[in-house]
Amino acid sequence: MPNKTRVELPTEQPVSAAPCVASHPPNPLTALPEGALVIVSCTRTKIWAAYPGAARFVPACQAYRGSSFLAFMRHLEQQMREGGPDIRWLILSAKYGYIEPWQPVDNYDVTFSDPKTGPISEETLYGQVMYQTRWPDRKRMRDFRAIMYSGTDIYGERIGLSFRDTDAVIAAIHV
Repeated sequence: MPNKTRVELPTEQPVSAAPCVASHPPNPLTALPEGALVIVSCTRTKIWAAYPGAARFVPACQAYRGSSFLAFMRHLEQQMREGGPDIRWLILSAKYGYIEPWQPVDNYDVTFSDPKTGPISEETLYGQVMYQTRWPDRKRMRDFRAIMYSGTDIYGERIGLSFRDTDAVIAAIHV
């Protein structure tokens, strides 16, 4: 018979009789600064891994299938269901740069961490931030004062470099 260890709970803290319920982490999108731009990194895993017969080009928001991207999408959908404020967001693709969620992308294997894969240049990202306009109101990326990003450190570095001549405060969010 295996040796069992008895664990005593502290008597100072009452133990709830309620059943254990799996809790979900809080939605990080509910605490964004007003008017923030959210940037989500692309992922290596794409729809073609699960569905090889998918169309050659798929909207970016449907193409990326990595766990961090899917978690962000769940939080975004929750925010929309609960009537939260609209969120302006973009995807940072190592191949295409800053792209809108509905921009078509193809299956690719390009990463910032391996220069031999041919990632988009830092200067091209900088040019997108400084000169491109987006959304129906033609807002420039450089005009955002708060940039929240979800991605690895290398994505954070690229975002920081591309917003270097703006007044934006850049911070990571964890989804």
